[in-house]
Amino acid sequence: MEIEKSSACCFQLRSFTPGSAPKGLKISGSVGRRPGSLHIEYRVEGDLHRIIRPMPVPGPTRRHELWRQTCFEFFLGIQGESAYWEGNLSPCGAWNVYRFSDHRQEMREENAVGGPVCRMEAERGRLLFSCTIDIRDICKDCIPLEAGIACVIEDFHGAVSYWAVDHCGSKPDFHDRRSFLLKLPAIA
Repeated sequence: MEIEKSSACCFQLRSFTPGSAPKGLKISGSVGRRPGSLHIEYRVEGDLHRIIRPMPVPGPTRRHELWRQTCFEFFLGIQGESAYWEGNLSPCGAWNVYRFSDHRQEMREENAVGGPVCRMEAERGRLLFSCTIDIRDICKDCIPLEAGIACVIEDFHGAVSYWAVDHCGSKPDFHDRRSFLLKLPAIA
């Protein structure tokens, strides 16, 4: 299930500390809107044997602290508003979405979002992870969004690397609104 190319924003993630990331790893993808939903595709290329992928869970399961292991993340905000959402998507099938009133303030599980529909394909040297998330109950289609795309990668040596479109501070902080660089226009 691909996004219409005209509405998709392509991204390339970079590691906060390049030396801590598995050598030669590249992470890219696209994000776009469809009526009532958000669609994200992550492409991970390189030596996938060096990456720890959490064990699969039966069906989409809501869990906390997914970011402690390999996890794909998205952040959504409405321009001019301090509130935003964080989504965690694990390649194991677990997920969660949280709402914040401001930068890391008043975190609460967002119950207006149901489980995403995700698909993962892995072949030699490439992992494709795509998810469609129903966002109609948190944001109307007529409202443009700002998005931050990120991921956490854990390797077999226990090292964790933090990836984002841009790192705007002295520490990796995916919640920094300055890193919500992708503009997702309103849709009809």
